[in-house]
Amino acid sequence: MSNSSTELPQGIYEIYEDGPAGLQPLGIKSVNGFPDQVVVLPAGHQAPLWTVRRVATNTFTFSLGDAFVAPTHNYVMPSSTAYGWKVTRQYSGNGPRADMYTIQRSDGSGAWAYLVGGGRRGLVPFTPIGDLEVSFFGGSGLV
Repeated sequence: MSNSSTELPQGIYEIYEDGPAGLQPLGIKSVNGFPDQVVVLPAGHQAPLWTVRRVATNTFTFSLGDAFVAPTHNYVMPSSTAYGWKVTRQYSGNGPRADMYTIQRSDGSGAWAYLVGGGRRGLVPFTPIGDLEVSFFGGSGLV
């Protein structure tokens, strides 16, 4: 499969959000009794390795172990079913934050966004205050 120069290569990645506190890893965790969901992990947590597989042009599935993530009940949560997310490079440059991407619903109706409130640190698959920009580190190839 060929990909354009702006498309994320499929691979194994650590995924970080770029926020006011700097780069923070994304993972799956239960927060304050809520069900497991994709969250910005607390300081000191090691970044898990995400499997990012290309299923169509600029469309990828994301999984940790054998759990995919999908939009569920307005959150990004573990799922037994693969979901194709649109991944778009927002900008490129030099340095550790060189390539920044957004991860959107397959229909483009919203993107992963960071929600703080109600005890959650979770990601939501819509855009209440702006799309989350993430960096992918690692990228060991998948065949």
